[in-house]
Amino acid sequence: MKPLPENPPGFWEHQQLEDMNEEILARLGGNWDEPPIHAAGWEMSPDLADLRLRARAVIEQDFGAAAVWGWKDPRMCLTLPFWQRLVPHMRYVMCVRNPIDVAHSLERRNGFPFEEGVDLWLTHVRSALAHTAGQQRCVIFYEDAMKNWRHELGRLATFLGLSELSESAEV
Repeated sequence: MKPLPENPPGFWEHQQLEDMNEEILARLGGNWDEPPIHAAGWEMSPDLADLRLRARAVIEQDFGAAAVWGWKDPRMCLTLPFWQRLVPHMRYVMCVRNPIDVAHSLERRNGFPFEEGVDLWLTHVRSALAHTAGQQRCVIFYEDAMKNWRHELGRLATFLGLSELSESAEV
């Protein structure tokens, strides 16, 4: 995603996947800041068949040749069942940030009341935990990654089975 005035360094989201997540949420009657209430089995709905085809194509085109790959998008917390059907053998890295910091950020950036920001944080985190329950997941706290990135990089590399990469100067 391209930088915006409120985030000049830019984002780390993959634009096409972010767009698809927005479209999934819209088709379900919501969006990232007003998450829809999902009916059981929503991820298999015929109404999402065209998005499944587009998603498969993007994954194959952008990640098909990669031995290890991933993508970041907070909307994924809400749409994960859709993606799990397309990429069934995922490992999950959850970067959790302090809800107070998130709420203040949403207050500044979007004008959300503080309580609404905390509720939104809770909805996203609860959804991510529910959708990854029983799966391989590594939880990293944002604040820990900022304070001691070397240690957290080591944890992440070990989780991914790539411990040797954590010692690489490039990484």
